Amino acid sequence: LVAHDGVDLERFDELPAGPQAKAAISIGEETFTAGYAGHLYPGKGAELIPELARRCPEIQFLVVGGQANYVAQSREEAARLGLGNVRYEGFVPNADLPRYLAACDVLLMPYHRRVEGSSGGDISRWMSPMKMFEYMASGRPIISSDLRVLREVLNETNSVLCEPEDVDTWEAALRRVATNEELGRRFATQARSDVRRYTWRRRVRQILGAFLGDGSR
Repeated sequence: LVAHDGVDLERFDELPAGPQAKAAISIGEETFTAGYAGHLYPGKGAELIPELARRCPEIQFLVVGGQANYVAQSREEAARLGLGNVRYEGFVPNADLPRYLAACDVLLMPYHRRVEGSSGGDISRWMSPMKMFEYMASGRPIISSDLRVLREVLNETNSVLCEPEDVDTWEAALRRVATNEELGRRFATQARSDVRRYTWRRRVRQILGAFLGDGSR
């Protein structure tokens, strides 16, 4: 049985509205904010963010997570490039993650074609990112790399899919969402609906059903 990771929807049921969530973490309420949550090591795609920030100075980029050494390196690089619109938040407790996602107007999953796991090796053919389901549950539009494994969950109705590592395509997608609120809302609504198939409870029922038969469902 192949079972995707999942999400606890209850954690995302009463998120603050975008302006309130932004104010709580000192981001201007009217500032269009693109968010990324997760590790910063190779293949996760966070390397794309400084170039997007350089091209889109009117957009605030919020990066949450990452090991301390990668966060420090990223902050130094942003300072060297004079990028005042990139904020590397570093580690936050998992319980606080939903409100950081709520502060974003769009969420980014810019995976490379090759994705390095925490213990090394290429996991791009097998991964099932928990953050994908958390992004979907947050009710915010998603821009993601167009990888076959992610298409098992994402598609053109619930996200914007981009060629991996093609910064021109990513810039165009980001500007498209930033200038079309209704489009973003449509993607976000569909993703929130679709993610109901990927709760941890449904995952357990699926696993038990495979071993015990339909009666366990």
